[in-house]
Amino acid sequence: MILKIAPDNKIEWLKNEKIAPNFDTKEQFYQAYKDHKIEKINSYLKEIADITGIRKPLCHKVARKTFGSLLLYHDVPMKIVSELMGHSSVLITERHYAKLELKKLGETIIGVDLLLNSSVKSDNGI
Repeated sequence: MILKIAPDNKIEWLKNEKIAPNFDTKEQFYQAYKDHKIEKINSYLKEIADITGIRKPLCHKVARKTFGSLLLYHDVPMKIVSELMGHSSVLITERHYAKLELKKLGETIIGVDLLLNSSVKSDNGI
């Protein structure tokens, strides 16, 4: 199963037989993989990289960081990301993804600046 963020920010589980066996619920997925060792997870990630054509080496740390980053990039609330990552506190999640949040803040400020500048130009007849 693969997670997908839908346009409405809901998390969808997608089935892909090549990457992982099909499960009906995420709980079944968690139960099946809860005892997997990091080495086994890394071998799965290598297989995923081979299937998808990713050339960079993947490991569990890269996958976790990417997963959390993608969720936040798609505006999934920090509390939900924290729960999905298994963090004991939202503060831990905030600390791990502080740089990403600052980047999004910068992008938002630039967007607001562009919006304001285009509004001022249209008000002046430019």
